[in-house]
Amino acid sequence: MARVFMIGLPTHVRLRVEAAAGQRELELLSVPSGVGKAGTFRLLPHESEAVYRLREYVDEYDNFAVCLIHVLPYAPLPHDVEQELKTLKEYGAMIFRPVPGEAGWPSMSSAKRRDQVFWDTLYTAIVAALPGDALQRQPPSAYFQSLAADNPRMLITPKSIECADDVAKHRYEFLRCVANALDLYARDGSSGSIDTFFAQHGLDHAKTGGITAKLTLHKGGKVVLRYAGNTHLKQGDKTTRISAARVYYHTFTDDKQPYAALLYAGPHPNDDLEREYILSDR
Repeated sequence: MARVFMIGLPTHVRLRVEAAAGQRELELLSVPSGVGKAGTFRLLPHESEAVYRLREYVDEYDNFAVCLIHVLPYAPLPHDVEQELKTLKEYGAMIFRPVPGEAGWPSMSSAKRRDQVFWDTLYTAIVAALPGDALQRQPPSAYFQSLAADNPRMLITPKSIECADDVAKHRYEFLRCVANALDLYARDGSSGSIDTFFAQHGLDHAKTGGITAKLTLHKGGKVVLRYAGNTHLKQGDKTTRISAARVYYHTFTDDKQPYAALLYAGPHPNDDLEREYILSDR
């Protein structure tokens, strides 16, 4: 059974979330949060204990890359927890930090009201972010295809997923997380910078590197876009090739709609990438 750690899980929805996690065959561990005297959220039973609970969770693993940590955005975190999260991310842990008011997460203004609408919205957002359903147990290549089949603006270019399942097994969750992020971008775009967008999904966004990825986009018999760049998402540095998972992509707009094109997903590529895609003109 997979284990997920959640920081700042409000006691008001804790039992419902734990039940939903159990249905997905997940063990959910958490640092709960409640409403303090000032009417704001705070970690329970005291913020000083949060770092020890976090360490208890990660100490169960020899490889931090399999750690799944969700940081809910409503209760302030003490400095030692922030430092621990920074270190864990450097060692490859998957850390999800949603932003209030974006991607279905209730805003801070609604959090102040803490009415039933807020709790229901928060519960829905938390459950949607949990891994573990049948779709998310698919290998990365099938997962990318499943999302693209339901989202015509998420483009899987030829050869882009041929190597996706060749990454080390502990990188599968990373690739599925990238797929989720690209799917969301292709549906709603990004209200802020692309760096901030991917950071909210716990993803390491790089703009430089030794590999150049190219995309030629055709529409209506014409070339409508040419792209060449080094931008990619990654997990794993200074490790074996199959543990150095890389995803090259390109985002663009057409008819004022956001698109995300996958150019490569898999182990660190050895050579530059060149892709072509025919965009439907319907």
